[in-house]
Amino acid sequence: MKATWLKKGALFALLLVGLLVFTQTPAAAQGPQIAPPRDEGARGRTPSLATSDVQMRLFRFLGTGRVSGTVAYEDGTPLVGANVVLRHIFAGAALHARTNENGAFTIERVPAGTYTLQIRPGKQTDYAPAFYDGLIEVGFGESVEGLNIVVDDGARISGTVLFDNGDPVPRVMVVAVETGLGVVRHTRVNEDGTYTLERLPDGEYLVFITAASRRAHGVLFYDGTPSPAEATPIVVSGNDVEGIDFTVPRPVHTP
Repeated sequence: MKATWLKKGALFALLLVGLLVFTQTPAAAQGPQIAPPRDEGARGRTPSLATSDVQMRLFRFLGTGRVSGTVAYEDGTPLVGANVVLRHIFAGAALHARTNENGAFTIERVPAGTYTLQIRPGKQTDYAPAFYDGLIEVGFGESVEGLNIVVDDGARISGTVLFDNGDPVPRVMVVAVETGLGVVRHTRVNEDGTYTLERLPDGEYLVFITAASRRAHGVLFYDGTPSPAEATPIVVSGNDVEGIDFTVPRPVHTP
């Protein structure tokens, strides 16, 4: 008899926790929130939307669906060890998997909902971030299969950063931001004033330079404005973009 009551009590506690969590105002009711862009190449982290620890644990515990597919290069070669990220569009919670030797992946225990699917590269990878075309709808207990993604080495944006007298500008960071995809790339200007941003997926980028010391040069967007609202966007669509050049006034040195 005592064991029976203990089982009933445990079941009641579990149901109560679930009720308390799911009767809170969900993120979906507030509309989707926009997270800041991440630096795919630098840290490989994604800022998550606000989700409590309890919600995150129940999100995984209650999942019963399955999502699977393959990842390959353009020539059909399987991509081994790729980081596959399945992200709920409202809760912001993400589930991860790695592709096997055949480029296949399976994500288990996926709760019902709407998701995006991304292939996220690491620091040493030779491919750009890739995204499944469209949203993925997972029903309760449903298996979604055949999600095949092709990756490539991406495009490049290149140019020069020079003083107004033609000398190269030293120690300057060049940054490209694609807010729609959440992709950020950055690099340092070479000694001759040239730079190249690599592994860029298709998208519309804002490119700007920022010096090690903001007092020296500040932030300058392409084409020649300090304001992102007035910046000229750079469209990448399967092509390399050259000639994104910056001209910086040389600081006046006073004795």
